[in-house]
Amino acid sequence: MVCIYRVARGDGRTVYSVGWTSGGVRRMQQCGDLTKALAEAKIRAEQLAAGKLEAAKLSIAESDEYHAAKEAAQGEQLLEIVSEWKQARLLTGPDLIRACQQWAERHGGKMVRKATVAEAIVQFLRPRKPPRSK
Repeated sequence: MVCIYRVARGDGRTVYSVGWTSGGVRRMQQCGDLTKALAEAKIRAEQLAAGKLEAAKLSIAESDEYHAAKEAAQGEQLLEIVSEWKQARLLTGPDLIRACQQWAERHGGKMVRKATVAEAIVQFLRPRKPPRSK
């Protein structure tokens, strides 16, 4: 069950608190106006009805952020993206973007393509141009 409470604040403002229970814990979310409180209550009720107890812990802003991240990921799994970013950050420190830019400059902007082991061996063993003498 989700409830909306009107709360008169000491400074004269009226706010609305949305209350629900998730995982045996009572949760409250304050909203500045009734429209936002009704939207929040609707989301919580839908999440609870769908059995999404963990999702019911997210605020509207957190839920919006999650959905924006899913859209930006363009079908990639968020955990894979974060895992890859974390590993790259460990390797490069806080300069991840600069490290990527430098790598691209050193490699002429060429993108690494996926290849089988056999293709990689052929490429590795192919004759190369001798270095120019200065």
